[in-house]
Amino acid sequence: MPLILGWTIHGVLLYNTSEDPEKEYQAILQALDHRVQGILMLPVIGTKRRTVELLKKAEEDGIHVVLIDRNVPDGEFAAVFVDNRKTIYDGISLFLKAWHEKIGIITCPEVLRDGMTRLDGYVACLADVGIVLRKEYIYQGDFSQESGYQACLYFRTLPDPPTAVLATCSSETLGCIRYLNENGLTPGLDVGLIGFDDISTLNTIGYPVTMLDCPMRSMGEVAYEMLNDRMNGRTDEKKCKRVLMESRILIRGSERRGGRNYAGYGVK
Repeated sequence: MPLILGWTIHGVLLYNTSEDPEKEYQAILQALDHRVQGILMLPVIGTKRRTVELLKKAEEDGIHVVLIDRNVPDGEFAAVFVDNRKTIYDGISLFLKAWHEKIGIITCPEVLRDGMTRLDGYVACLADVGIVLRKEYIYQGDFSQESGYQACLYFRTLPDPPTAVLATCSSETLGCIRYLNENGLTPGLDVGLIGFDDISTLNTIGYPVTMLDCPMRSMGEVAYEMLNDRMNGRTDEKKCKRVLMESRILIRGSERRGGRNYAGYGVK
């Protein structure tokens, strides 16, 4: 749920932008109308260029901006990100150790420089163990449950389908689970599955899925401290500070192949 927090002398303004670029733009305008001192925001997918220009103008006018989790096009703002490349690298490594060689990935739109995306981690991990990249194992998702569902449908129709799938966002993970349930397939037995962002409801209903879990709470705390330092003159505003944080792997068995124990590929 993308949000914008605006700090004023008298308190905090909160805007829910609901993945809507126009709402995001209007929320920033309203925050500036309230004469905020700083803006802490989780950008929407597909932030418009005019929004980025508005944020740049805000910083020129002395209003401090810090981003969380996502970047914006051509933006050079202070930010706290998850190290997506390492996160996916570690997830693919886990699949390899669990005997999978044919690994599919469902990607998602990202605004990061080359070398830092989720797909980069996938490519790098396979290269490090000498597995040839197969483009048919890469499905372009779009942050929706439907894309996760369609990705699994696509993978299963390939002449040589992957034995494991890694979804790179929570909604795609849910789409994968729906497909597996509808087709009587069990994660960790019939197919390996690793999801992104822990979904607590799955554990509640007894459906364990191995997850790459982003530390959103910690990211928010770090971003708040960065913004607070800037608003109180405790940092050099001419320097753009970027913080990369690591995810944790919550291993629950769905990454396995046919329930086998680990002994597969060694990964650097």
